[in-house]
Amino acid sequence: MSQLSLPDVQVFMEGTVVMGLVDHKRETSKAKTPRGAQPTPAGDGWKGFVNVELLDAHKPLVKASQANPDRLWVVVWDLIDGGYKLTISNDAQHNSYNVSMTCRAVKDINNGLTLTGRGGTVLGAVASFVFKHDVILEGDWTSGSTGQRSAGGEDYFG
Repeated sequence: MSQLSLPDVQVFMEGTVVMGLVDHKRETSKAKTPRGAQPTPAGDGWKGFVNVELLDAHKPLVKASQANPDRLWVVVWDLIDGGYKLTISNDAQHNSYNVSMTCRAVKDINNGLTLTGRGGTVLGAVASFVFKHDVILEGDWTSGSTGQRSAGGEDYFG
């Protein structure tokens, strides 16, 4: 079993299965249910994946954003606090990682949608996700677009 440490979080993994998650900030204070957030039962309310792929011109910007990982994780944590679900997985077949977030906040414009980011590292996948969320879609996932595909590897973002 290996341990992956993220800001204020420890994720314990065995293979690609997340075995446990400890959020130290939430442990020290009572966690509130985000306003308007409600669990989305499987098959009820989920609208699908947002199709956004990075263009070759985006890749240097995504790579440069990794120089400030704290900023990237702040975006992710803000979404989680707003009622979004985070999933991080390893895609061994394509030698990459996948970060996906699903909006479960009922009154949010992105309710029921899932946006993903892929990368050769977990940080690369987070950077890809944040770039799509902040820069391409400007927080509104209902305006998804398409672009070029890229090959895998450590410098891969998608």
